[in-house]
Amino acid sequence: MAAAGQYLSRTLVTEDTRFAYYSAYYATQTAFQAGGVIWQTIWPPTMDRLIALQMLDGGWPASKTGEEPGRVYATSISVLTLTVPYRLLPIYQR
Repeated sequence: MAAAGQYLSRTLVTEDTRFAYYSAYYATQTAFQAGGVIWQTIWPPTMDRLIALQMLDGGWPASKTGEEPGRVYATSISVLTLTVPYRLLPIYQR
């Protein structure tokens, strides 16, 4: 777990990451479960990046790489990612 956390902390998800929305969601879930420094390293840049990407109509743009399904997917998974700390999904509640 420690090695995986260190890897995530060194390899932050960006718009250029392959499957960027999917990767951001699972990196955020992992960091939340790990907590501590890993969460503090992963969460702020992920949240800031997603908020900056949000479009005026409230949605998110399709993945820059084009390898993810499109705007509906991007919006859905962005909302799920941003709600991780709220533990809305019962499966992720502590």
